[in-house]
Amino acid sequence: MGIDTAAIYEQVKEAVTDSKFGWNVIQVMTQIKGGVLTLTSLNAAKASILA
Repeated sequence: MGIDTAAIYEQVKEAVTDSKFGWNVIQVMTQIKGGVLTLTSLNAAKASILA
């Protein structure tokens, strides 16, 4: 299972839009390849918030 439907894509986009992350949402969303989003250099605090 991956990011393979519009509904899941929107849920992921909403999650990474949180201002706590300070991410460029467009840049993050373009990292989705084959239904998988790979986030590199993610610290423990951001990982726990995202989870």
